[in-house]
Amino acid sequence: MVEYASGSIHFSGLGSDTDFDDMISKLYKIESRQAQQLLRWKADWQTRLDAFQQIRTEMLKLQTALTSINSVNKFLVKTAASSKPEVATATPGFDALSGVYDLDVKQLATQATWSKNTGLSYKTDVVNDSGANATFSYVYKGKTRTLTIPPGTTLEGLVNFINKDSQNPGVKAQIISDSRGMVFQLRGMDTGYSASLAIEDTTGLNGLGVDLVRKWQTTSNSAQLLTNYADGNAVINDTGAAGTFQYYVDGALKTVDVPAGMTLQELADALNAKESSYTDFAQLVPDGGGAGVNLKLSIPDKARAFAPDASCTDFLGMQFAATMPTDPADPIVYGNTSVNTGTEAKTFDFTMEGVNNGNPVTITVNPGETADSVLAKLKNAVGDKAEAKYTIDDVSKTVQFSITPKDVTHTVQIGAQGLAATAYTYPTASDWAIQQNVNGQVRLNGWPAEPDYMEVESNSVTGLSAGMTFNLRSVGQSVITVDVDTEAITQNIQSFVDAVNAFQKVVMDLTKVDTNKKVLSSDYAESQFEMQKGSVLTGNYGIQLMDSRITQAISGQAKGFMYLTRLSETAFVGDMFSSLSQIGIVTNSQEGSANYGLLEINTTSRIADQAIANNADATTILFKGSLTLEEALKKDPEAVARLFAAKLEGQSYSPYFEHNSHVDGITKAGIYDVSYETDGSGNIIKATINGKTANIDNVNRQIGMFDNKDPAGGIMLDIHDLTPNKTFTGQVGIRDGKVNELLSMMQGTEGFLGERGTLKILEKNYQGIMDNIDKKIQKEDERLIKWERTTRLRFARLEETLSRYNSINEGLKSQISQMQSSTKK
Repeated sequence: MVEYASGSIHFSGLGSDTDFDDMISKLYKIESRQAQQLLRWKADWQTRLDAFQQIRTEMLKLQTALTSINSVNKFLVKTAASSKPEVATATPGFDALSGVYDLDVKQLATQATWSKNTGLSYKTDVVNDSGANATFSYVYKGKTRTLTIPPGTTLEGLVNFINKDSQNPGVKAQIISDSRGMVFQLRGMDTGYSASLAIEDTTGLNGLGVDLVRKWQTTSNSAQLLTNYADGNAVINDTGAAGTFQYYVDGALKTVDVPAGMTLQELADALNAKESSYTDFAQLVPDGGGAGVNLKLSIPDKARAFAPDASCTDFLGMQFAATMPTDPADPIVYGNTSVNTGTEAKTFDFTMEGVNNGNPVTITVNPGETADSVLAKLKNAVGDKAEAKYTIDDVSKTVQFSITPKDVTHTVQIGAQGLAATAYTYPTASDWAIQQNVNGQVRLNGWPAEPDYMEVESNSVTGLSAGMTFNLRSVGQSVITVDVDTEAITQNIQSFVDAVNAFQKVVMDLTKVDTNKKVLSSDYAESQFEMQKGSVLTGNYGIQLMDSRITQAISGQAKGFMYLTRLSETAFVGDMFSSLSQIGIVTNSQEGSANYGLLEINTTSRIADQAIANNADATTILFKGSLTLEEALKKDPEAVARLFAAKLEGQSYSPYFEHNSHVDGITKAGIYDVSYETDGSGNIIKATINGKTANIDNVNRQIGMFDNKDPAGGIMLDIHDLTPNKTFTGQVGIRDGKVNELLSMMQGTEGFLGERGTLKILEKNYQGIMDNIDKKIQKEDERLIKWERTTRLRFARLEETLSRYNSINEGLKSQISQMQSSTKK
């Protein structure tokens, strides 16, 4: 019986005794072989895509491991041990010199703190019950802040007003519980003399009245003594003994001796002699009432002016405008457009306080020189004293250069110690306990000599010695010993090796060929990989290329490093270490080894320990063969750290010139040839960097490459040798250690992990192949549905025909049987 239901056909109670369902099922299996092959094919591509994801995951792990040691400061670990940590400890940077530091702490830097017992019992007691607004005003670091305190404000509310004030200049209020009541405290959060604090006004606030005795009025760059003297002949030291007058200029402590009987005018004269670089530093000025004089100390800001040179006719105030070509090639003027289209150099001069010791600076704009080139010269000239920039006006076809000075306002303060007549600004305040802010005083390795000490504004002190941060804890002496932590450095190197090996192992497993692997024929294999000796990604060109680049980076010479070259028996040029093999890190090349193709740290010495101990010259050691890691760290730990973690460090390999600067994001790591020629006057007349013409600045004795499309673009060199009529050659390196070389391959849009990188391209390609297979599978499924429907219809008609003929056959059989029976009768 044939049944039709919902557009499908199936057979039930077959009249022909033939199982057509089974037959169709077997035919379907044969017919769907193409679809099954497509599914297996897609599964194979999915396996490859999963392999890329596995490589990506391992590379991300490698990236994370490398990022943790991607600077010399992270890599080169140094330790500091203090003989008296309760007095001082230290944190050494990578550039801190190993050795012993003798630190003498005479005084700690302190914060200014004002404390007063309010007479209130609880934090919730009201401090403003006047029914009107009250005032709380204070001065911190020269900045006055006045708060309006509304009626009904509690003591706790006042603290909240101060601490959550959006214009709080850096103070902290708190309430301290005392047996006598609530103590209000206001503290400056910075230490040192510049962090002065004074409560000026507490009108209308219960328990916080302030009664100040003021002797000095200060601004950021002046201090005026409010004590009134009849005239300059008034004696300011009538104690009969010698005294001192202390003050600060830009945070530096100055001391003037005040002998017995010194007059006010004599003190002013002594101060002016001390600060001779300033005009009228100390003056006697009329007091507010005009009945006498006061002493005033001040430093006016120096004029920050540009002086145009005659050859720069377009000079405009603090800017100069260079006329661009009338019809530029592009409608928009770019930074690489010439700002001097003439045939002769133009110059302009400027002077600025703090730049070139206040002397005029001359900027030369050579013919054809670009806006970017001029900007680089300006930035190099002003350093961190000002901001140099330019803007482009596309309408007028001009480029406007400007130099904006940064804040160089001088500060003047009065010392906390000195004669009573010229004492600190706030010696007393009614009912307030005041801790004055003072500088710390230290002496390092005997400097300065007795009885002087260096003044420091913070108890975390930098600048006393390169790379060292001293943490002052208390008064006393402490000996601090700084050593290289070779154990920590070794661990960093081991982390590098482990991370690289983990990644390499995954790549090798996914690309290896196993000659012992048993393969299946296409008749039995469920996957292409079961029919080949190779692995999932064997022969994949993209992975091979990526792996080759990483392997080459690991085993080759570090970018920007120069192999050590012997110049004479005792002199050499280059980097102590420029490849990992020189410090005992090699690739296992023994086939069959479990670590074949992976990095190993060599522990077998090829150099006599005595040679290292005797500090044999580097060439003798390196030319005999690679060191062990232990030997390399013993010889030069900083060179080891730079080999791993240098990050675009400039290094000259010539005595004729020195690396000055380069531009991050433009300058690439590498070794670049440098050449320059001088004329009979010692002026540079020709220069090249990386084979291309370099810009010349004879005023500042510099040459530079400003082509941002060249890998050497942005390099600026200081020239040391200007011997007349001579050609000089040498090399400059921009060094990238192994860690940053590997990271640069992975990072960025086009890095291995980037959106346009190798892995993403492979993943997109393979996903595209799988998407196309899905389309083919969908078409094949649709074809099989039609085939099955058509086939079932055909077999249904066949079943009906067979059933009809079967009925006829049965009828014929019956008739024949009847005829035979009749015949027999």
